[in-house]
Amino acid sequence: MESLRNIDTAFQKIRVHALATVLASLGFSIAVCWWAFDYANTASKRIYLLNNGAATDALASSVHANREAEAKHHVRYYHDLIFNISPDPRSIDYNAQRAWYLGDGSIKLPYEQNKENNFYNQLIGGNMRQEFREDSIRVNMKTIPYKAVIYGKVTITRSSSRLTKTLVTSCELVDVNRSDNNSNGFLMQNFTILENKKLSSESR
Repeated sequence: MESLRNIDTAFQKIRVHALATVLASLGFSIAVCWWAFDYANTASKRIYLLNNGAATDALASSVHANREAEAKHHVRYYHDLIFNISPDPRSIDYNAQRAWYLGDGSIKLPYEQNKENNFYNQLIGGNMRQEFREDSIRVNMKTIPYKAVIYGKVTITRSSSRLTKTLVTSCELVDVNRSDNNSNGFLMQNFTILENKKLSSESR
């Protein structure tokens, strides 16, 4: 009878040890699989750039990681094209054609108004230039479409004077496919000039 008890006790111990071994092996296997998948995921984000014959590794990031910065660049780029004006008709037309890829018909309003008011002809005839300087830009990426407001100033410089005006504009941004003409993949909508007031005028 005593020997049967010893056998039963030994069997229970063996069963406990076997179960512990199985659980430990299962935990180790899960840990190894998790590590392998994590390593493969990290490796898939690594790209290599060839620089003068030498391979340099770089890490790829999510397409949405820098989306806010891209939105700011998109709006800033449009303002640079439309509100930085030199007394050269070819430059004015060329910049306008590039700007039209960045938004819908609403972004053409400043250009069309300037053309109707004969502003470009006066600027060219007087050898004047207009410069846009951004003060700040705010983009709300939590709404769809995204909302953007840009604050800045425009300065119109003549040979004898300099006029400075405020420029505050707003627009909405929606995601579109990227292209050579629209590398950020945004389309501006409902572009509005909120403020364009004279700040100062000085003689030179």
